[in-house]
Amino acid sequence: MQRYLRNLLYTFRVVAYHPLTRQQPMMALLRWLRWQIGSRLVPGPVAIPFVNKTRLLVSPSMHGATLNIYVGLSEFSEMGFLLHFLRPTDLFVDAGANVGMYTILASGVVGCGTVAFEPGPIAFDRLQANVALNCLSGLVDCHAQALSNERRSIKFTWQLDTLNHVVSDNADNVYQHELAQIETTTLDAVLVDRQPTLMKIDVEGYEAFVLAGSTHTLSDPSLQALIVEINENCKRYGIAPRTTFDTIERYGFRPCQYDPLKRELIELTPGTRQESGEDNTIWVRDRQSAEKRLKDAPPFRVLGMEV
Repeated sequence: MQRYLRNLLYTFRVVAYHPLTRQQPMMALLRWLRWQIGSRLVPGPVAIPFVNKTRLLVSPSMHGATLNIYVGLSEFSEMGFLLHFLRPTDLFVDAGANVGMYTILASGVVGCGTVAFEPGPIAFDRLQANVALNCLSGLVDCHAQALSNERRSIKFTWQLDTLNHVVSDNADNVYQHELAQIETTTLDAVLVDRQPTLMKIDVEGYEAFVLAGSTHTLSDPSLQALIVEINENCKRYGIAPRTTFDTIERYGFRPCQYDPLKRELIELTPGTRQESGEDNTIWVRDRQSAEKRLKDAPPFRVLGMEV
């Protein structure tokens, strides 16, 4: 009951402050109510409208994905950046793809190729189902592996939805009843001679290991931007958020925020950015080039609005 109430309060806060719903919060809450009732009357996942003509398969247990029903884009700034930044000729890397929201936006809306990594067995099946639903098998390369700094076998949670994560070797035994044994690889080993334009990393604190296995990719100027979640979860692996920030900056990327409604890219200064990393951060290598891409992009359609 407590978990349900926490999720409910979180949903209400998101609806109240989200750029696409704060002017009409009651419409978003009505979508929430319809979903709460309707999803319990239908056995199995439901295909919901997403962006443009794409769809997502979601079920009540997928709290991250179902937010898109109420607010259109659950992570508006970052998803809007992806949709305005990418072009059909680009390659996108989705590290920590979960059920494939970013993958569907990149390949289903923009039309570019995607290399997606999702080690959780339940989430990987859902990722593949969403790729199939949108007829994107020719554009999306799915890997049931975790990215790391080396190839090895590790323990991974698989029942925590968007909070699934790598379990360190010295973690408490409380995890043992719900772990999967998975294989890791490095991004450089998978891509070989392919070079992405944009990469998203959302791996619940394991970002430093992903970056350590991506040195060739990060050094290539063809990689123009990153979307990275950096938060206190990295401390479970003995890494401070500041360390990951410093690593990304050494490759020439600068932290930014993006307003999709205004198409404004704002560089974050040390005094304004959250170095504990409570939010996703957009990183760009060349701000002027990025701004041109963003302003020249065609609009996308979500919740009946063009952005």
